Amino acid sequence: MHKIAAITSAILLAAAAMLMACSNATVTGMKVHIQNGEYEDAVHLADSVIEAGSATAEVWMWRGQALSTLNDWTEAARSYRMAYEMDPTFAADIAKEWFVFYNAAGALFSEDEMDEALEIIQTGQSIAPGRPEFDQMLGDLALQEGDRQEALDHFENAWELAQPLMEDYQQKMETTDDQRQREYFADMLESTRGNAVLSLFNIGVIHKAMAMEAGDEATRDEHLEMAQEALNTALEMQPGNSDVLNALADIMILRGRFDEALEVFDEAIATIDRQVAEGVIAEEEGAAIKADIRVKEGLTLIEMEEFDQALAQLEAVLEGEYGTDYSILASVAHAYFQMERYEDALEKLQEAVAITGVTPEQLAQGYFMQYAAYTRMEDDEAAAQALEVALQYDPENAQYWEYLASTYSRLGRRNDAIEAMEKAEQYGGGE
Repeated sequence: MHKIAAITSAILLAAAAMLMACSNATVTGMKVHIQNGEYEDAVHLADSVIEAGSATAEVWMWRGQALSTLNDWTEAARSYRMAYEMDPTFAADIAKEWFVFYNAAGALFSEDEMDEALEIIQTGQSIAPGRPEFDQMLGDLALQEGDRQEALDHFENAWELAQPLMEDYQQKMETTDDQRQREYFADMLESTRGNAVLSLFNIGVIHKAMAMEAGDEATRDEHLEMAQEALNTALEMQPGNSDVLNALADIMILRGRFDEALEVFDEAIATIDRQVAEGVIAEEEGAAIKADIRVKEGLTLIEMEEFDQALAQLEAVLEGEYGTDYSILASVAHAYFQMERYEDALEKLQEAVAITGVTPEQLAQGYFMQYAAYTRMEDDEAAAQALEVALQYDPENAQYWEYLASTYSRLGRRNDAIEAMEKAEQYGGGE
């Protein structure tokens, strides 16, 4: 009995030795192929061993390396994951290839392969826990799914991970004597800084959205404060980031700091002009961004009750190539409305709703604004007609139905008023 067991053990050991020898030969062959730039041959060699069921973690590891060089991110990530699962001691080597998991997850998300994409991210985080890019991607995904709190958690974690990483790249860049290494660390520092700014920008935008939906003033102020803090930190790293400047101005407006908002807008426009001059962004793109900022400046001036200045600002934008932009026309109409120039407001609103490609939401808003102007002019018949059209595009808007019921009452249309109020109650107006 002992003799049989010994023979069996010897056979198993011999088989294991043969498999190891085969695997070692495969790895040697793969290394030669990779050294010669024959990456596809290296993959084919690995696949032949995998098909025979004799692949080791090292075979999977080198297969991943070859596929990574070929930019086949998904297959490379799968290979690295298999190598890691078979032998976790490869983690340090695979961690250098963290971007493979990041790129693979992005590709899988675009192909709607959500489950595997998440598995790839989780593996990437296990192997390279210090990389902020994975949380950045998960934050973007959570935002798409409408989960602001989860997105916020991921972006904050990405920012926390980015800080020591930037310090490390900075130190290595300053201490190395190798020019190529210095350039590499400088590139990695710039890339990580860009991701950190994006995380902070997203943190600011999410806090702004949470502030807009806050149920009390204290919570609103708290979110606006955190939004401003995140955006200010982002600006410290990239002082010329026009997106961050624009978002910061929005926060200033919400906090009632209009003069500060105007200063930030001016700084953003100066930054865009500089970027256009340097060729960082195209002239057409720069003009579009500036038009958007000018509109926001105009709206800020309206809030400050500087109506003439606001109107001059908005009309200047209209005179340019953005005269057929819905939001700009609606903003000009709003300025006219605030100045009690209702006929001028109606003229711009009629132009706005006539634009090709206007969304149902914009049409509903445009006709509702017409209703408001007609109401101020005490033209209830026209006001009712405008609101009826608005409801064609937003039929479940309880507030619209309530206003329509009041307008019908003033017109003496009692039955229509009752019906409109019933609709208001149906869609939540009576709660």
